[in-house]
Amino acid sequence: MSRSQLVLGPTFVAVGVLALAGQAGRVDAWSVFANWWPLIVLSFGLAQLFGRPRNVTGGAISLLVGVGLLAFTLGAVDSLALLWPILLVGLGIWLLLAGPKIDVIHRSAATDLVAVFDDRSLRVPPGEFPGGNVTTVFGDIDVDLTAATLPEGEATLQVITIFGDADLLVPPEWDLRVNGPEIFGSVRVPTKPTPASASTAPAPVLHLQATTVFGNLTVRSAGRGDTEATPRGRSVTS
Repeated sequence: MSRSQLVLGPTFVAVGVLALAGQAGRVDAWSVFANWWPLIVLSFGLAQLFGRPRNVTGGAISLLVGVGLLAFTLGAVDSLALLWPILLVGLGIWLLLAGPKIDVIHRSAATDLVAVFDDRSLRVPPGEFPGGNVTTVFGDIDVDLTAATLPEGEATLQVITIFGDADLLVPPEWDLRVNGPEIFGSVRVPTKPTPASASTAPAPVLHLQATTVFGNLTVRSAGRGDTEATPRGRSVTS
């Protein structure tokens, strides 16, 4: 389990349990949520700070805004007017540091990339790609895997898009095996097979565990742009 999953997973579990308790009449779910909902923003910030590679700017801004909102909802400050300076500071930092962010991971490191209200681009260097996790919440992530190889011929990449978009670029010889729920989202992968090769060696396999919640995952094969929606559980040759 990735570090971002350890941060985001309990957050969504807590919100779900609170909603169930409210439906059962055990607690005043709305009152609790009204006081503590900024913890969700804080969890997004932590996920970005502790991901691999880290998103220090996005994580710091999310934490800054989350702390300010939490201070207001808990009554530590009695006016939203005091939050405007915090928001302006965060916006200023973002404007100063924003720009095309191309992350490069160590060739032997698993990916743990998170984008929350942010755009990120990851270029995997030549060498073995052991898989990992990609999560986007109201953000966009591009991952270039064209220079990578798969250890022992296969690897697993978990992709979670929640009101966001993920775009993967893979080598043309890879086979893609897609699984996971699509909740008002879509998964699009290459469908045209490459010409038959004289080699009898099996093609490398990338297992995509895709979860899309009002989000989209698009996989493209290097040199081709044709994609189409793919049913859950279908194996696709790119």
